[in-house]
Amino acid sequence: RGCLEQYASVGALGAAVFPDQDFDYLHLQELLNSAREENPEVMKAAVGAIQGAGGIGIPTVKPWSGDVLEEKLRLAKESGSFAAAMDVDAAGLPFLKNMQPPAGRKSAAQLADIIAEMDRPFIVKGVMTVRGAIKAKEAGAAAVIVSNHGGRVLDQCPATAEVLPEIAKAVAGRAKVLVDGGIRSGADIFKAIALGADAVYIGTAAVMALGCHLCRSCHSGKCNWGIATQVPELVARLNPDEASQRLIHLLTAWNHEIKEMMGGMGINSVEALRGNRLMLRGIGLTDRELKILGISHAGE
Repeated sequence: RGCLEQYASVGALGAAVFPDQDFDYLHLQELLNSAREENPEVMKAAVGAIQGAGGIGIPTVKPWSGDVLEEKLRLAKESGSFAAAMDVDAAGLPFLKNMQPPAGRKSAAQLADIIAEMDRPFIVKGVMTVRGAIKAKEAGAAAVIVSNHGGRVLDQCPATAEVLPEIAKAVAGRAKVLVDGGIRSGADIFKAIALGADAVYIGTAAVMALGCHLCRSCHSGKCNWGIATQVPELVARLNPDEASQRLIHLLTAWNHEIKEMMGGMGINSVEALRGNRLMLRGIGLTDRELKILGISHAGE
């Protein structure tokens, strides 16, 4: 599939991108990503949740076209969010390509117009090349997310860990760089930061903490666990208080794990860890893969 876990699993917390914001751990990304359907009620519900949280959330709009895109952007602006995003890696999804007019790919000029219209820090998700990262920055993006959409859009695409180091180097100091793809532990986050990421993005691990059983039916809007759905009788199956506590426990455990790893390696801050691969070692990787990641083999 080409997911990041082929090399070093990595996922995400957006708080590091905009450190001045008072983040709630219960990020709204998964709810917003459910807005892949054309059903306007899904996006409206997400916008309402962000408004209720005082703008703490990032409305993420897919690369729609025409009136659909304009409506999604209008709703995103009404949310009062401190930032907005577009997951351009969704451009290859069949339901977008089959629309009339076809949706999906956006030129740098089109992206610049979208960013200007939103008038707030904008994040471009789905960047997999240095050229793409530079074009996103030139279009006005405040941050890019290195992501291959879980390897589900383009078969045989590179792993995000494979391209992360060169992208982070190319836009260092000019745009924040996040990465996702299979984060399952604090160690995974540690590796991502060491490979150059400013922060990591989580999705699957977060919804698993909420109670997701990975039935992969989020797109249907009929989640049996009450997470990715707007159906009242299904929503009632999720206890938000218990679910949020489980998610907080997960992130707290990852926080402790990262601190222990940093202490054991003599690293006293995340800033000192960022891009620092001196303490990373590869196991079962080819010489070519080790060179790409810029790390030594175990035992060296």
